Amino acid sequence: MSFERVYNGMPSELRQVRADVAEAVDGRPDAEDEILLTSELATNAVMHSRSGQFGGTFIVRVEVHDVYAWVEVEDQGGDL
Repeated sequence: MSFERVYNGMPSELRQVRADVAEAVDGRPDAEDEILLTSELATNAVMHSRSGQFGGTFIVRVEVHDVYAWVEVEDQGGDL
């Protein structure tokens, strides 16, 4: 199973990130850790990259495999 979504670079989007990832990893033994990790990465994107500026976005990707889940957040880079 894989999931990918683009979010607006606003703190108010972080709740939706957590909800979406929770749905993607539902039932996995490490689901809480995967949700927390993704939330931290998304928060960093909003707070410490150009993604958090007006009109900025970031992308969350989740791939669920039998023994692990891969989560990543792609932001718009630094040099604020």
